[in-house]
Amino acid sequence: MPVLGCLLLISGPASMMTVKFAVISIGLAAGSEVDLLPFFTARYFGIKAYGKLYGWMFVAFYAGVGFGPPFLGYMYDQHGGYAEGLTYIVPVLALGAFAVLTLGRSPQAQVP
Repeated sequence: MPVLGCLLLISGPASMMTVKFAVISIGLAAGSEVDLLPFFTARYFGIKAYGKLYGWMFVAFYAGVGFGPPFLGYMYDQHGGYAEGLTYIVPVLALGAFAVLTLGRSPQAQVP
């Protein structure tokens, strides 16, 4: 969803409905990431070291959250718009989606 939203924003002038759809798709994805991170951590790694693992994943997640806005601001200053910055973000988002798609069944779900 965020890849589609970014691509719609990159595509240039669009109708207000297209912009709304793009923003909603990015916003829904951003909201679900916060909920899915603890779920996947517990599901794939168990609860034995949950706090430590989730803590490190939380740090990595928020490092990206902290890096994104300054990066886009810098790209805006350099290029006069957000399209250039979004073209760098799209592959990162696609890689994240691909990583989730290739997780397979969680060990917790494979009960005999």
